[in-house]
Amino acid sequence: MVFPFIIGQWYLFYTCHYCRTKQVLLRDPTEGKAYPEATYAAKCDFCSFEDQYDGATLEHYQHAEHPPSKIGIVLDCTLQSRLQAD
Repeated sequence: MVFPFIIGQWYLFYTCHYCRTKQVLLRDPTEGKAYPEATYAAKCDFCSFEDQYDGATLEHYQHAEHPPSKIGIVLDCTLQSRLQAD
């Protein structure tokens, strides 16, 4: 999913089970304090692999002004840049 990131905003992301690229799933309404109990179907923006992800496989991410390059997520919808995960 590609959308503009807001500095300081929390997001939930997953690691694609196929290509291992980290992808943002949605904004985190708990601000990093809890994981969802739901299961989400998602399609990787990098390799198009489709799978399901739940609270056990999701990670929290708080967007910084200068995010670390190793995060491997889509950082800005205007740049549409993808960084490879390690």
